[in-house]
Amino acid sequence: MPKQAARESPFVRVRELRLAKGLTLAELAGRVGISSSYMQKVEAGQRRLNVELLFRLSQALDADPADLMKPQTGQGGKQRSSKGQQTFSRTLPVSRDILLSPPDNDANEATETFPVSEDVWGAGRYLFKAHDNAMYPSIHPGDLVLVEYAERLEPADAAGRICAVKYNGESMVRRIITGRSGNLHETALKADNPTFPPLTVNGEDDFAIKGICLEVIRRRLL
Repeated sequence: MPKQAARESPFVRVRELRLAKGLTLAELAGRVGISSSYMQKVEAGQRRLNVELLFRLSQALDADPADLMKPQTGQGGKQRSSKGQQTFSRTLPVSRDILLSPPDNDANEATETFPVSEDVWGAGRYLFKAHDNAMYPSIHPGDLVLVEYAERLEPADAAGRICAVKYNGESMVRRIITGRSGNLHETALKADNPTFPPLTVNGEDDFAIKGICLEVIRRRLL
């Protein structure tokens, strides 16, 4: 019976990069925090990988996560995945600031990117790296939050939602709360963490809602 061809995996470069680093399979497994047998199946493309494990691998191999998705050196061809395996065929830029203009997701100028699946990627989307505990426990410092960019949203259109906000020069993620006081419309930026007091927006504040936060894409490694 002829030997079956090895199944092509979007992560075929894991073994190649491991060998280039001079690491044994057991050493890489230890760095990533999984068993050697599981790592062997990862290299063979026999295990479904989530974003978290992909990020751990990229850290252990000191490689951009996107590099792990490239075909092995000398092997062309289109990336495929086995049935039920999620592939990360796109990347989104990562920013520590709330963007004031639309992200250019097709440009190669981003200093940091992160792999995402096709259903997550979209023009006008980027990943904001959270830097405080204001939205804890929903969002932790270091989490990558998927943001749908908006030129400018009115508070009434975003009421109750977690948004990407510029407030007096600061980049933050807050829940938009609206209300009325007499004849005046009021807007407050509320943190889910009760130790952070709400911020009341007045006419003198430099304030803009620059996007909607859709979900946490990658949880900070503990």
